[in-house]
Amino acid sequence: MGYTFTFGDIQKICRALNMQPKGNGRYWTVIGPDGVVRWTKIDSHGPGGVLATGTASRIAHQLGFSTPREMYLFLKHL
Repeated sequence: MGYTFTFGDIQKICRALNMQPKGNGRYWTVIGPDGVVRWTKIDSHGPGGVLATGTASRIAHQLGFSTPREMYLFLKHL
């Protein structure tokens, strides 16, 4: 099953992970509780724009999720 994420969803997840936008706001970073720096780049096309499946998968892994499903479940509990 595929999972659909909007740019707004990704920003919401980043905020929940205490990430901060850097520079021009496209790069989000945080040092996780495990000491690992996590980052992702979000080329937003508006909060309602839908991410491509491959992009969502890449972002999920960059944020420390094992799968897009794990990221989806995290989002649903926010």
